Amino acid sequence: MQDGEFIWDKETQGIILGAFFYGYLVTQLPGGILAQKFGGKRVLGYFLLVASAATLLCGVGARFSPYMLIFLRVVIGMASVSIFNELEVVCHLKAQNFDDFCQNFIFMSKGKIIQNNFDKPKSNNSELP
Repeated sequence: MQDGEFIWDKETQGIILGAFFYGYLVTQLPGGILAQKFGGKRVLGYFLLVASAATLLCGVGARFSPYMLIFLRVVIGMASVSIFNELEVVCHLKAQNFDDFCQNFIFMSKGKIIQNNFDKPKSNNSELP
């Protein structure tokens, strides 16, 4: 088997792959706070821009240094969790009932929908679970 362009040991590869989740973990709470404070649409736009720019720079960063790639992956993780937090805020505000709320999140995981169901206050509508 032939080696590729980047000759990294298994430990370095693992750190690079895990870097996204380190960033994702760090911004769980701050992302939601920013969305509530500054508005979901604005924060969503900024974080989409940051995540897109960091993704575009990954190829250059990988050629420069594995540490640069790790940094960029952490930034992408930080911006990505914030994207989902802001989508939650924006879609929740637009939803008029539970059905609309679920339709807004059809592209997201089932676990996220279940979590939001428990966070949502119960109403008198008998169709709610």
